[in-house]
Amino acid sequence: MSKNVAPSFCLRIKRHKITFFIESTNQDTVGTIKQKLLTILSSDYQQEPSDIRLLLQNTSSNAAPVAPAPNQKVNVPTQPQIVYSPLENNSVLEQLGIGEDSVVYLVYWIPGDPNPADGKWEPVEVPEFEPLFVEDDKGKGKA
Repeated sequence: MSKNVAPSFCLRIKRHKITFFIESTNQDTVGTIKQKLLTILSSDYQQEPSDIRLLLQNTSSNAAPVAPAPNQKVNVPTQPQIVYSPLENNSVLEQLGIGEDSVVYLVYWIPGDPNPADGKWEPVEVPEFEPLFVEDDKGKGKA
């Protein structure tokens, strides 16, 4: 007899310049992922699941583009606004559309606020990828 076991995958969780790889299945909840992550993070000091929040980057925008009026200056932002949605502890990864190539972001509750649910959370700060080796026009690499 074989059991129907959901295939596992590595979920990438990013915070600053660190990426954690957590073995997950589609049937795991966000709370389960937080518990797995806390086993790694709690080696230095004790943390609770309420002290961390997992966020998912929104991939679609519902806002329709608006055409500028004639002779109106248009400020074009250099970086598009990125929006992140917090993930609820009881949400199942499959229902959220989180799978093998998904990236989730980790932020901490800022101490000093009385209640993590109502308090302030640090912003997502993940630097853009910078390759270690870049080729110039002549095909020679620069490190």
